[in-house]
Amino acid sequence: MVVCKPDIEAFKITKDHDFIILGCDGIFDKLSNEDTSSCVWNSVTIDNKDQKLAQNVHQQSGLAVESILKNALYR
Repeated sequence: MVVCKPDIEAFKITKDHDFIILGCDGIFDKLSNEDTSSCVWNSVTIDNKDQKLAQNVHQQSGLAVESILKNALYR
């Protein structure tokens, strides 16, 4: 179902914000805001010898997106 009234929130970005998640309803139909935030934090704190930590912000962003998408697909 497509909703013609999106959820829009306006706020000032400050140093207190660690990241911002922009996603479509396909993600948020499966994951809550807390779930998506956990995916991002878990992608930062990977302590698995099979996976490497990101070298820069672009790689870290990619790992976070991959984590969110995999979790949404799993559910």
